[in-house]
Amino acid sequence: MEALTKNRQSERKLREMTERAFGRENTLLSSRELQEGFCNIAYELTMASGEAFIMKIAPAKEIALMSCEIEMMRTEVRAMQLARERGILGVPQVIYYDASRKICSGEYFIMEKLDGKSYFAAKEELSKEQQAALEFEIGRQLCGLHAITGTKFGHFCEESLQFSLWYDAFYSMVSRVMEDGRKIQISVGVPYGEILKKLELHKAYFAEVIRPQFIHFDSWDGNIFVKDGEFVALIDWERALWAESLMEDRFRFHGVNEDFLRGCGIKALTAAQQIRSYWYDVYLYIIMMLEGTFRHYETDDQYRWVNGLFLQVWDRLAGI
Repeated sequence: MEALTKNRQSERKLREMTERAFGRENTLLSSRELQEGFCNIAYELTMASGEAFIMKIAPAKEIALMSCEIEMMRTEVRAMQLARERGILGVPQVIYYDASRKICSGEYFIMEKLDGKSYFAAKEELSKEQQAALEFEIGRQLCGLHAITGTKFGHFCEESLQFSLWYDAFYSMVSRVMEDGRKIQISVGVPYGEILKKLELHKAYFAEVIRPQFIHFDSWDGNIFVKDGEFVALIDWERALWAESLMEDRFRFHGVNEDFLRGCGIKALTAAQQIRSYWYDVYLYIIMMLEGTFRHYETDDQYRWVNGLFLQVWDRLAGI
């Protein structure tokens, strides 16, 4: 996906960046831009040693990002490090991280290259039985991640955006992305003030969430790595949060399935859980409706698709 946020670098600049990480004795032989990402630019690097790595580069500092995209690269690096420390399967090892912006206009890190491809790219090759088994395993793996708990809710590493109560953290997140929408004058089909008033009416449903869980948040098919029909890894950790597990992408209105829920050990959501899950749909769909404008996507296809989903979920919330 083409986006304004993709901070492309010349081959010469990539050589400078890898030299900072590996030294002059292990030079860059070649690089290949990876095409599947939506925000950061990513390259596959082949080094003189014969090893291959992945480099991710954050947007340049002057690029306007959404309020939910603060400290994304620091979040990704720290989230992967914590997940590996806690024994989560298939988390790429971070080899080098440079937040200085002295060589490049954006932060960047280098990590190990995994063997496999995205579930999104591989899905049509898999039988229904393989997909069901894979969905079950994804649920099981994410449950392991969600068992890791923190002390506050909200942003993964920015303390000013963390809260003792889940409702306070979530309300802040929703109100901030709505402010993003007001700034760029994008309508989501329902007045922003009306959405916040409804959220305030539903405050009590959030009270039972008392444990900040480690969630990946962006666990859609494009960020699941598979090989031979089996789960290999979860990638792209830049949106990790301390939240409720139901905020994970795979619980969303447009994609949740029974095999995944079985892997999580869930038979059915309670009434309160379902209401909160709808609110997490609302939050994600607002982000997705706005990000195309921020990133200068080539078409408004994503907005039109997501707006339809948002209005379906809003109709359900409006009746509660």
